[in-house]
Amino acid sequence: MNTLDALAVLCELFTWIGLIGGVLLLPLGVAARFASRRWVGTTGVIARGPMGPLVRWFDTAGEVHQVDADTPECAGLEVGSDIHVYFSSRRPDRMRTDSPAHDGRALLLLGGILLAIGILAWIAGLLLLFAEGGAAG
Repeated sequence: MNTLDALAVLCELFTWIGLIGGVLLLPLGVAARFASRRWVGTTGVIARGPMGPLVRWFDTAGEVHQVDADTPECAGLEVGSDIHVYFSSRRPDRMRTDSPAHDGRALLLLGGILLAIGILAWIAGLLLLFAEGGAAG
């Protein structure tokens, strides 16, 4: 096996890994970005509950919801403090304190990088194929 054959095998390996990985991760990233749109931002208040601090907020219908204040963003906040929260538009009793703006970005980035590697490896494999044909002749 000469150097061109070894490079061709590596290019084919990177082509398959990149194309399959990219094609699988990109739709997952798009789905995560789409799902992040269902979170609605509002202001919550830290309240005292029977088992510890709570976060209370109003949904779009004006109903009050509450959950335990166990997120890192709630740590150290005094009772009565305001905190920016996001609740699910489908289930307003679900809350998060981290921004949904970053949901799916890592999957999209990794999928794009893998897809680019797969495409570049495919092009390099084609060039090696022509180089082998030129070297043989």
